[in-house]
Amino acid sequence: MTAFTEEEWTKAIQELIRVVKPGGWLELMEGDLAFNPEGPTGRILMDASQLHNFSYKEKSGPIGSWAGSIGELACQDFCGILYALRPILTIQLNKKPEEFDEMVVEFGKECNENKTNFRHFRFFCQKLD
Repeated sequence: MTAFTEEEWTKAIQELIRVVKPGGWLELMEGDLAFNPEGPTGRILMDASQLHNFSYKEKSGPIGSWAGSIGELACQDFCGILYALRPILTIQLNKKPEEFDEMVVEFGKECNENKTNFRHFRFFCQKLD
């Protein structure tokens, strides 16, 4: 949900349906940007997203090197998302880019210290024949 508006999601899903062959499968996965447990820097960064009241069926995955290579890759991915959102989040958080970068580094440290997990959702469907 970080990449598309609701209108863009509608268009993207229509396009996905168009390109899936009859009888083919479609899988979508999205994270909720909530981390458990989280540290104070993680809370500030996530509050800036202005998202709440999610309903979902969840799966859980580790984030941070404490969980091995999968957790390290997840941490790199989430930090990459935060860096990509830097132009928006620096304004929203009233931070200089350098201060924001420090927050992202601190977020990664907190994920390891707290043995953080993230939730994600998977949706599967099959196109009619």
